Amino acid sequence: MKKILYVILTLIIAFSVILLVSCEKEEGTSKKDSQNKNDTASLNVISDLSEFSIVRSDKASDEEKAVAVYLRKTLNDKFETDMKLGTDYSGAKKKEILIGNTKRNETKKAMEDITSYSEYLIRRVGDKIIICAGSTEALEAAVKLWTTKMVNKSGKLCIPGDEKGYIYSPETKLIDKLTIEGTSISNFVIVNTSPIFEDVANKLGNIIFRITDVKLQIFTNPNASLPKDTHVIRICDSGDDKKSSSFSVVDGNIEIIPSYYDAEWGLNYVESLLNDVKNRVLDITSSHNTQSKYEIGEIYSKEDVMTVLEKVYNSDEIIVGTEINNGANNVSKMLTEYYEKSGQYPGIIGLDVRLSNLHKLGEEGCAKVIADLTRFAEGGGLVTASAHFSNPAENGGDPTVESYRGILGGDDAWAQLVTEGTNYNTSLKKELSEIADFFEELKNNGVPIIWRPLHEANANWFWFCMVQGKTKISEESFSNLWKYIYNYFTLERGLDNLLWEFSPNIGNESSTMVAPLYGFPGKDYVDLVGFDWYTSTADIYAALEDITTYRDLTSLGMIVSLTEFGPSGNLQADEEGEKQEDLFSCESILTIFDEMKRSGKNYKFAYLLTWTANISIPSLGKSAEFMADPRTLGQAEVKALFEDLK
Repeated sequence: MKKILYVILTLIIAFSVILLVSCEKEEGTSKKDSQNKNDTASLNVISDLSEFSIVRSDKASDEEKAVAVYLRKTLNDKFETDMKLGTDYSGAKKKEILIGNTKRNETKKAMEDITSYSEYLIRRVGDKIIICAGSTEALEAAVKLWTTKMVNKSGKLCIPGDEKGYIYSPETKLIDKLTIEGTSISNFVIVNTSPIFEDVANKLGNIIFRITDVKLQIFTNPNASLPKDTHVIRICDSGDDKKSSSFSVVDGNIEIIPSYYDAEWGLNYVESLLNDVKNRVLDITSSHNTQSKYEIGEIYSKEDVMTVLEKVYNSDEIIVGTEINNGANNVSKMLTEYYEKSGQYPGIIGLDVRLSNLHKLGEEGCAKVIADLTRFAEGGGLVTASAHFSNPAENGGDPTVESYRGILGGDDAWAQLVTEGTNYNTSLKKELSEIADFFEELKNNGVPIIWRPLHEANANWFWFCMVQGKTKISEESFSNLWKYIYNYFTLERGLDNLLWEFSPNIGNESSTMVAPLYGFPGKDYVDLVGFDWYTSTADIYAALEDITTYRDLTSLGMIVSLTEFGPSGNLQADEEGEKQEDLFSCESILTIFDEMKRSGKNYKFAYLLTWTANISIPSLGKSAEFMADPRTLGQAEVKALFEDLK
């Protein structure tokens, strides 16, 4: 499918290039062309590009966001400016470049002139520059055309001077007539019965729009009242069988059941039908019905993970990755963003099984997450999990309420956690049970998990931390809780796919923090160790030297990792106008590696995991250079290590 999109995009750009010449003066005209809806369009120089800000839709797709980011980077690099990128959620500024389908009135009016998938528009109305299109592919073509061909000999960016602007509408329709059992495609709507497949429904609509120029309405409510005499392309949940896909024509309607493991199978099949036409006419009938079953490929074992981690730990390399942003249901979106920014997929991804709110995802949502994690593991990627457990002392002990702050109490309260039948124990065990159910499904798919419960417990900011207000619980109390969780998962639930990782926060013993190995439950209950390190000091390497955490953990003779890592405080951009990569970027991480190497003290780690949002690897900046460094290992390189074990 990607190949076809690239071909279409190439054609769009190729057609577009012949339509324009660079504006040689401060005013000029574009070449006349039958496919440009304007016969001529004057081109005026933009006198001061820095006065503009770029605005995209607050509800833009990941693909449209990427185009907006590309536009900003291109303008800033090529024209030596420093434009800001925002969304239409914020108030309008005087001068704006509106990219994509924003809610600004200027965009809404411009979109009325867009009638086909491959059509795009570039125009200026007063202090607003509008670039919009019938599809993301066309939007990208518009941006590339504007920033490369509407430039004069002095290197100044130009813009169509009249209010009609520049509208490009190539003839890309591949099918003149598409019917389903004799009924025209224009009589159909798309009905998506599951929120899990919202993206599938949108992509299906785009495929039909691109190839036929017919834009179908998409309904997300399966009980929606449809127009009279409407036929339906229905996207349905697969029920209990999450690995099967099917396409069928029944009573003049189409039913597509996507697999949770290969959600785009149905899209690819539909596209293959639409592209394999004769005489530009296609009638889809029950003769085209088909189905497919996804078979999970070979996945590494828990023992394989330990072998690979040991090999990496004793090398100059490190496996790198990031936490899944905004919950487990965003696995595929996070992976897409990571690839777009860095050119590779991460070697490891993390999820917090509490902050993911599994109970809110429901059976369908959890099944989709399990499918996404399984596919990632099939490709060689490692999966790690943590849990911001809910405080049993708050909200009546309701574990479905997110409340990982506060305190639990002293040793007596901690004893209740591991005493069957107490209120605290009942609350905790409900949450453990839900997590165990999730892990069990991954076990059934053969996916090992690096599981690090009770992370950062040597500090004082979570209820399960060992510093409770002004007191510190005993080592025994913490160790007993760890062992209770361990025994529940391994002995009671039979989860033998877990690698248990002990991960305190970096820091020396103080009034608000215990020593890193305080409460360590013993090697019988721990497979790996690591520490969370959020740094706010400019001399980052010196901080590692002054703090005993690394030395204490390595004294155990176990594999050590940077279980969470990133900038904080003054090194984290949080003020308007600050650029994260100017304060701390992925390049800064490489600098730390260099300093560790030069120290001659044999600092080494098996993996590094950044957290989410603006401190994730894709958001820190310089991520492409980071992933290209021979020391950092992404998914494909980790898979190669597993392959070597054979």
